[in-house]
Amino acid sequence: PKTPAKALTAAELEKATLAQGDVKDTKITKAGPADEVPADGVKVDKEACLPVAHALSGVAQEGAVATTKRKVIDEPKADGEKSLEDAAKGEGADAFKDAFNLTSTFVALSSYE
Repeated sequence: PKTPAKALTAAELEKATLAQGDVKDTKITKAGPADEVPADGVKVDKEACLPVAHALSGVAQEGAVATTKRKVIDEPKADGEKSLEDAAKGEGADAFKDAFNLTSTFVALSSYE
């Protein structure tokens, strides 16, 4: 292209970011303060690796004009309803274990000049 791409504003980036309903069978929420990793909290052996480590941790690179962050969690599939009587007989053990079998992803999107 002859003209450089324009950096997205915070509002434009928010519209471009994943939202609930964009991905089937997932729960998408805005990341909160407890999900944040501070830039100085990322440690590497080699300084050249720091930008990659920051990217993997959702830390925006220097110069970001806007950033959005999302938690994406696969919703567990129910294999059928178990009654309290079934659970008392030990038949609900698999359903209990499946409730903790989740895939969670952190997605960060940043815009730069």
